[in-house]
Amino acid sequence: MVPLARGLSSRGHKIEILTLAEAHPKEKYGLEVFSVLHKEGAAVRETRLLKSIISRARNADVIYALDVAAIGMQSILAGKLLGKPVLVRYAGDTAWEKARREKKSAKELEPFLRSPDANKLIVRLERFVLKNAAAVITPSRYLKRVIVDNFHIPEGRVHSINNAVEDVAPLQKKNFSISYGRFVPWKHFDRIIEAFAGIPKEKLMVVGEGPLAKELEAMAEGKPNISIAGKMPHKELMSTLAESKIFILNSSYEGMAHSILEAFAAGTPVIASDIEPNRELIKDGLNGILVPLEPRERNVSAIREAVMKLRDKEFADMLARNGGSKLKDHSWPNIIRETEEVLLGVAPRRNPRTA
Repeated sequence: MVPLARGLSSRGHKIEILTLAEAHPKEKYGLEVFSVLHKEGAAVRETRLLKSIISRARNADVIYALDVAAIGMQSILAGKLLGKPVLVRYAGDTAWEKARREKKSAKELEPFLRSPDANKLIVRLERFVLKNAAAVITPSRYLKRVIVDNFHIPEGRVHSINNAVEDVAPLQKKNFSISYGRFVPWKHFDRIIEAFAGIPKEKLMVVGEGPLAKELEAMAEGKPNISIAGKMPHKELMSTLAESKIFILNSSYEGMAHSILEAFAAGTPVIASDIEPNRELIKDGLNGILVPLEPRERNVSAIREAVMKLRDKEFADMLARNGGSKLKDHSWPNIIRETEEVLLGVAPRRNPRTA
């Protein structure tokens, strides 16, 4: 969110950044940065974090917490003690993601939130933070609906503000497709690998890391058209994306698929699972291809069929062009302006303009 901080600063707001960090940064973003160290014990860290928020926020008009679980509770408590409104960003659900990573729940997000079978304390914490926030920002209409429907937050207090993406220079396409992200269950990389195993003339590169790495590597073993590349530096990943002829995202959950926006920017045609947040970005057959996620067999065959369709270069180029056109809705100037409107809407005083 560095461009957001810089953009608000350029519009006359005084911004101070407090972050959890591995080491105290000497200088960051060209803005003043204060930090609390991750490595300190949990009780010490949380106490210092609360004290730091209170100290830094005394002269602020608004506290903006960029995470519900990691910093939301301390921000709400500081806001109550200081009489300051708190704006919270909900970009994903920590309780659910942790439960799925640790295999403590097999539920999808909304059934989990309605009846959590793990991490109930974190869910209660999230509910407390969201209910006590002056306003909530989400990166998608889907997550706004999730909050309204499952945490029962009034719709007028929840604002959907799109993610933005940095420029990615399109490159000459090479003969491989790419899929990347965290190796977690809801990304369904195993199904993508299974699909490409059935079309050996089509090459696939899977990039990332996570708890399912060994399982995915075992699936790809003995398949010369499939490679598991592990984690890549972001700059190298974006260059690889720009060279790939297809990007594939097969998740059962996305808050807002930043990787789809990156593929649009890279001029790479997209195949994505037909889920609510992906439909915010993709109109099937116009700027990407949506494939049914269930049942598994249909999902795998639909990925294969989509890959084969994109052998038609004219069709692939049309999807890529239309994907690039979608980026006008996902610019930093829009995010900065819309976030400023929300901040000013909850700020108790307007002059001087500070946040």
